[in-house]
Amino acid sequence: MVGNIPNFNEIDIVRCFLNIGMNISRVELVKKLELGEGTVRTILDILKNNGLINSTQKGHSLSAEGNKILDKVRKDVELLEKIEYGDYKNLKSQGIIIKNAQKLENTTLLRDKAIKNGADSALILVYDNQLKMPDFESKENFSGFEKYYSFNKGDILIATFASSKKLAEQSALSIALELNDNLKKFIKSIKNK
Repeated sequence: MVGNIPNFNEIDIVRCFLNIGMNISRVELVKKLELGEGTVRTILDILKNNGLINSTQKGHSLSAEGNKILDKVRKDVELLEKIEYGDYKNLKSQGIIIKNAQKLENTTLLRDKAIKNGADSALILVYDNQLKMPDFESKENFSGFEKYYSFNKGDILIATFASSKKLAEQSALSIALELNDNLKKFIKSIKNK
């Protein structure tokens, strides 16, 4: 008999890791990640076996190594709880700012990746004295984002919109994984253990 097929992917591992604070319970993670309890238990086991979290009866928290990795990621990746934009106000959203990002080659492919990961829509904007779409001539003004978040030259704003918070997070992180070396290293380190 073949075992169960995992009901999660590497993006779910990243989502779980980024959502672990001090003593968060598995029940809280199930709710926050919109994943099943068995799936969350398996992901927590993976993180624990890699030395990234500690588990007690009070909950789960990042280990010293987990905090070290999280600090590296947060240096370049800022998760934004909610982002509102035009016609997408009725959808769940996820924003991510990638700081010190590499030059974007093809945002159309990145948007496609977000759609394949569950987004209904995705915006990828680059800051160069103002936010703008790098591959399109657009007269659209994105200064509303600049009122709430701070940007430096070369930063990239990823904004995804989906029917659930889980899909919005997954689709935004799918793009962030392409653009940030620390997230890539994190995933690679998990796979190698």
